[in-house]
Amino acid sequence: MKKKRVLLVDDNKQFLEAASKIIKAANHAVLIGGVTTGEEAVEKIEHEHPDIVLMDVSMPGIGGMMATRLIKKMVNPPQVIILTLYDTSEYRNEAKAAGADGFISKSDFVDKISDIFSGKFVQ
Repeated sequence: MKKKRVLLVDDNKQFLEAASKIIKAANHAVLIGGVTTGEEAVEKIEHEHPDIVLMDVSMPGIGGMMATRLIKKMVNPPQVIILTLYDTSEYRNEAKAAGADGFISKSDFVDKISDIFSGKFVQ
C-alpha cells in the first residue's frame, strides 16, 4: 500500500512537533511538512500535492475553515481533516459546511491516527 502524504497545519509549534513525531512513526504515512497558517497551507498544497491535510481551526490569517474552503475548490483537492481542541457541534457543522472530510479532537489524535490514514474519518 502506498504511504499517504500528509501536511500538518497548526500554529501551536509544540503540537506541530508532537504530531510530526506521531505521523513519522506511523507506517502508513509520510509527513511532507508542517506549516503554521492557512495561507501557507494553500501554497504548500499547490506545490506538494499531499493526500491528507490535518488542519487546525484557530490560526492567524485566514484560519482553518477558510483554508479548507479554498483547498476544496482546487482541482483534485486532498482530504482535509479538521484537528482541533474545540470539539463542539458548532465547529463540526462549520467543518462540514467548509467541505472537510473529517473532524477529530486533538485529544483523540493518537487513538484515531490509524483511522485517519485508512480513510475512516470521524464526522
